[in-house]
Amino acid sequence: MTTAAATAASFAGQVTPFLTSGHQLYVALCRDTMRRLHTQSPVTPAQIQLLEQHGNRADSWDTVYTSGSLATLIRVRNCTFRGRVHLGTNAFMIKMTSYVLFSYRIVTGSFTKDVMVDNVPFPSGCYNTTIVDSFVLDDALVQDTFLLHRTYVSHGAVVVGCGTITCSGTDVTNGNGTALKVGVEIGGREIAMFADMPFHLAAVVGETRGNVSELKAYEDLLLRCPKIRDVFVGDAAVLEDSVVSNSTILSSPAEVSSILGFSQVHSSILQWNAHVHSGSSVERSFLCDCSRVERHGVVMDSLLGPNTAIAEGECTSTFLGPFVGFHHQAMIVAAFWPRGRGNVGYGANVGSNHTLKAPDQELWPGEGVFFGLSVSIKYPSNFTNAAYSVIATGVSTLPQKLDMPFALINTPGHNIPDLSPAINEIYPG
Repeated sequence: MTTAAATAASFAGQVTPFLTSGHQLYVALCRDTMRRLHTQSPVTPAQIQLLEQHGNRADSWDTVYTSGSLATLIRVRNCTFRGRVHLGTNAFMIKMTSYVLFSYRIVTGSFTKDVMVDNVPFPSGCYNTTIVDSFVLDDALVQDTFLLHRTYVSHGAVVVGCGTITCSGTDVTNGNGTALKVGVEIGGREIAMFADMPFHLAAVVGETRGNVSELKAYEDLLLRCPKIRDVFVGDAAVLEDSVVSNSTILSSPAEVSSILGFSQVHSSILQWNAHVHSGSSVERSFLCDCSRVERHGVVMDSLLGPNTAIAEGECTSTFLGPFVGFHHQAMIVAAFWPRGRGNVGYGANVGSNHTLKAPDQELWPGEGVFFGLSVSIKYPSNFTNAAYSVIATGVSTLPQKLDMPFALINTPGHNIPDLSPAINEIYPG
């Protein structure tokens, strides 16, 4: 058995190291911290008096806990506390994470430092916000937010001007375990995704469909990952003017991820330095590191490889490899393109995947294939052995298997008797 074949045959075992990744260990540490915070004492009568003097109200002060002194609680103003609220401990530094809490309480912290919002310093603390069953750690800023519910706001995090930040229940997993229906839209090439999933493993899972027992072992291993709830937002990530649900956004100060400009992200995972901007929509998808969706791009049930960018167009049920350029109004549907490094030009219709009514066909492009302006690609087609070929402007291709790399696929330059004009002309590279 070759090395590549052996790797494909045992891909389920490649999940195991990620069960103890830095991301998974951090989630476990957050949970442990929340458990330890349950040993805090409720606010004292003197603290209650100060909080009420600054416009704060609580359904019951017996379920409000703080590690802050009287001096630091001056930075808690005009807030409403319900359930159990914890204000503070110096635990760790990350942006914001939403979880189902282990019981109902509120914790607030010690607020002494300033935080930066658009490079302008603001005093940390809690202002004009309804906080329910949540944790707000030291030197975080929560301001002008309608509802903060079952949410863990870590040290130095910033939550400003939001509508609602909530956790809906125990059956939400931040998009982990979601099956991406790449290729054939009716199913058969599903890839169950998880936050730390490397691109090469996703490609192997998508390509290896004959080993049923190995696929089942892979999916069973995913069930062992620690579950996080609703939205996990990593360190230094930026979410602004957007709607995000049931998703994981991995980020770090060196590789900042962002969701900006009235975009929507649902049931998806963004890895480090991934971006969704300018009114774009991402649903049930996986964005590898350094990928992006912008300018009203639409991505559904798809995986974007590293350094792949989609703007203005639609990408549905597609596995896009690395370094794919897709910067104009176009469409790619039901394609499995793990080698990537190609281009989708303006007006390209890469997606005639319906035979009669069912979307039961797919396309396998080769590495570096260039889909030119306004091309129309009919399915099923296989271009895996036509690496770095170019499909010229306005060309329609019939269902076919093409085995000629570095070729130019064009319309016929002249008529040939007894040959359909729909047959493409191929110029070898």
